Amino acid sequence: MTEPIFKEEEKAILLSVDKAKASSNNSQVIGRNGELPLLTFLNNYLPPNLKAVSGHFLTPESIKSPQIDIIIIDSRYPLLGYNDDGTVLVMAHSVLRIIEIKTNLTTKDLKKTAIIFSKTKPLFNTIWKRDQSGFDKPVFELLAYRLTVKERTIENSYFENCNPADNHFDVSILRSEELQDYGIQLHFEPTSQWNEFKEVTKDILKDKFLLTCFKQRTPLADFYYQLIQDSYYTIHHRNYSLKDIGEHFMEYLNWTTTRR
Repeated sequence: MTEPIFKEEEKAILLSVDKAKASSNNSQVIGRNGELPLLTFLNNYLPPNLKAVSGHFLTPESIKSPQIDIIIIDSRYPLLGYNDDGTVLVMAHSVLRIIEIKTNLTTKDLKKTAIIFSKTKPLFNTIWKRDQSGFDKPVFELLAYRLTVKERTIENSYFENCNPADNHFDVSILRSEELQDYGIQLHFEPTSQWNEFKEVTKDILKDKFLLTCFKQRTPLADFYYQLIQDSYYTIHHRNYSLKDIGEHFMEYLNWTTTRR
């Protein structure tokens, strides 16, 4: 029942991105216009306790993150700042997912994203310690609207640049020229059953993580489903009460004159 709906949403997003690319050669304009249709889609469909925004997050130590295309936040947290262009400043405690957007994914884009993520992830380490459950920490993802290079080329680049043990991120692609109306998801799957994979070729096994590449008939629906599932698992594992959120808020606003 929902498949035709999400297929139409995919078409609308891709059409909007293609229109932006046709109307401007400015990479910043294209980039911003690439974020907006997905932000609109997400905020139309996300449940009330989740919100999609664009901008920066701030750590309790007042370190500001790089510019992030899309941040999925726990909407129970208030914003720290709102700009005229629609971008925001949010508390790091509220962040559930970090999404980098690319219009046409290249190997250069993938490598650059891996570098950005490797610098962004450590900003959360003082909040969620390394020995805590992996579900506490935000999920990182690269979403591309189109893939114009060969699928195998981007697989090789993902294998080379994604470190599943320390800097894991998924790659979702809405449209591949090779697959036409299908999408692709690249992911490293952890496996404790090492002996089963000891004979697997090295090009799909890295640090005891198995490289997977899924062909997706409804990539936007799959992306949305995974986002909801991961976000709810994260909220559940963090288990923050409204009292906790209030204390976090006061921690970030320690420069105010409010008495505590």
